[in-house]
Amino acid sequence: MSLSKILFATLSMAALSACAQVDDIDQGLTGLKGRPVAPVLRALGKPSKQWEGGGKTVYAWSNAGTAPSSHRDCEDTYGGARSMTCGSFAPASQTAYCIVQITADKTGTVINAFHDGPPRACGKFARRLPK
Repeated sequence: MSLSKILFATLSMAALSACAQVDDIDQGLTGLKGRPVAPVLRALGKPSKQWEGGGKTVYAWSNAGTAPSSHRDCEDTYGGARSMTCGSFAPASQTAYCIVQITADKTGTVINAFHDGPPRACGKFARRLPK
């Protein structure tokens, strides 16, 4: 198998994995609406922040760290197939974060849930969400 086919297959699998993580977190959070907040708190653990106002309680969890970047450009100095090995997928790191925020009403029912951040940082929360 040629190097370009291997790189294409690897990138395709990584893209599908990232999409699955986003779908998992999005579907998991959407599925919480109308459910009791207590199982969510047990599953996700102690929130990073919590505040109350207007008869609602907002819980927020955050995750930050470094993750490999998916691509680094390189210059095509040779042209043709052999220039594909110039290191365009060399390891590099960047900060990755995810914030999950859940709002519950005064009866303890989830009324809103969302996340912010790239899929590779939200996977931790997606795996913990109650089904």
